[in-house]
Amino acid sequence: MRVICFDLEKVLQLPQSNVEEFYYKLNCYNLTTFELNTNDVINYLWTETDGKRGANEIGTRISRYVKSTPINVKHLILYSDNCSCQNRNKYMMTALLHAVATTHIELIDQKFLTTGHTQMEADSVHAAIEKTSRNVNIFTQHEYINVMK
Repeated sequence: MRVICFDLEKVLQLPQSNVEEFYYKLNCYNLTTFELNTNDVINYLWTETDGKRGANEIGTRISRYVKSTPINVKHLILYSDNCSCQNRNKYMMTALLHAVATTHIELIDQKFLTTGHTQMEADSVHAAIEKTSRNVNIFTQHEYINVMK
């Protein structure tokens, strides 16, 4: 069994610099999955040119996560907030059903945190990213920053 929580970070804008303002900025999205069994973190990043912040994009990233789980994992428990436009909808349910039908996973439980009490481990990853990025100039979406040292 594997237990994860996942959450979408607030919009990050690129390029970013402490020196100057930029006329054009590109929105970057980050879906963070935090494995509670192992404390492993996977960030799925994409820009506004690659997709939006909706159910299709979230469902696609969670499906990728499910496909990447080890073959010995048969049961997956997902925790997320109650955001109906991203997590709690028919598109996400269809993506999870498809994952059960096409992978080694036999059971997926999707659980939602109580409204107003949605603080989770993925939020600590977001805080580390935001704290680190305040002091870093980021000019391309391909530049890698390791914030979990």
